[in-house]
Amino acid sequence: MIEERAIIAQTLSAIRRDLGLVLQPELSSPESRTKAAMMSDMLGHLVAWHQEQSGTAEQARYSGHFTSARRDAAEAPARLSALEVEVTPTRLAAFLAAKVPGWGGAVVEHIDRATAGYSKDTFLFRATRPGGDVLDAVIRRDLPFGPGENTVVDEFALLRALEGRGLPLAEPLWCEPDPHWLGQPFIVSRRMAGDNGTGAWEQDEVVRRSVCGELAVILARLHTISPDVLGAAPDRDPAAQILAYVAEWEDRWRRHKIHESPILERGFAWLRANVPADLERLSIIHSDVGFHNILTDEGRITALLDWEFSHLGDPAEDLGYCRQFVEPLMPWDAFLAAYRAAGGGGYSDAGARFYEVWRGVRNAVSCSVAWNGFLTDRYPALKMGYQGVPLYRRFVLDVADKLERMNA
Repeated sequence: MIEERAIIAQTLSAIRRDLGLVLQPELSSPESRTKAAMMSDMLGHLVAWHQEQSGTAEQARYSGHFTSARRDAAEAPARLSALEVEVTPTRLAAFLAAKVPGWGGAVVEHIDRATAGYSKDTFLFRATRPGGDVLDAVIRRDLPFGPGENTVVDEFALLRALEGRGLPLAEPLWCEPDPHWLGQPFIVSRRMAGDNGTGAWEQDEVVRRSVCGELAVILARLHTISPDVLGAAPDRDPAAQILAYVAEWEDRWRRHKIHESPILERGFAWLRANVPADLERLSIIHSDVGFHNILTDEGRITALLDWEFSHLGDPAEDLGYCRQFVEPLMPWDAFLAAYRAAGGGGYSDAGARFYEVWRGVRNAVSCSVAWNGFLTDRYPALKMGYQGVPLYRRFVLDVADKLERMNA
């Protein structure tokens, strides 16, 4: 008799095959193509789970919780629409008229929802007010249930504090904490020129070195800004503050985890035991530095985006995070030399190892929280399920790999 898991694997594999061969080539909008790619990736991981005859205990628990959380697909769209308010020109125009001086009677010409990003919703829009002034801007809106448990309200305050300090920022225009207007708190920033990613310039060696060198200078500037601008001086014991930050994320994971994870248990234990002890002071760090969060235009960086994970921390966290993106484009020693020449501090091997593990643990926790929101109907959106299936697994395996190498 064919086992149930084999039947499920074969069925999912057939669905994935037709999705790729028949449906995806017919899709035209960026959003539909992105969602189809997510579906294909999720199906691929589910096929692998069901094909494994003797998976690890962690995989078995995870797969079991997924199976036990089957839902009525016909009801899912209704549940999601009840949580996720549609951003329409009418709603946005009403907000502008009521809350932004000088924008009464403005015409919102179009609103486009961006497909990228897992922790916030992003919308691009153009508005024209009666005098003819045109505004191209970006909305960042909190999710109904966010994986980072942070809010754009705090991000807006940070951006305002960092304005005028030599950093390429998308100018923060307005902050609206009241969910009445668009369903959740949101901020509006001026839209900056350029695109994220490296596709437009990664083949040009001169531009590669220029952009990466500019990023090194930007990070040095950020890390030398006094934390006083945020209204709070750093703790006298930097190691203790980093340990407290790790504990905050561990608590977040324990409150929201759907299943146990021996790997993340080991990861948190390793982090607690290996906090860098040689750090003299904390700095403002971005905590998600990569070209997915950087706009470039004509070989120049125009904006460093998405500051929701920013906190007072070790500059080595930013450096270690961006290294995976920079090193394929520019020798790492050259990047560090540019960083130090611009006033940046040291970068120790011990700190680098710590933040390699931290990166995977933090990202796995974010995905675990998103998975909780997906399964408990607090936000049953596809991108939350996508974080909970393939992305979570990749980050956990990355943590396991890093820990194994540390102990080798």
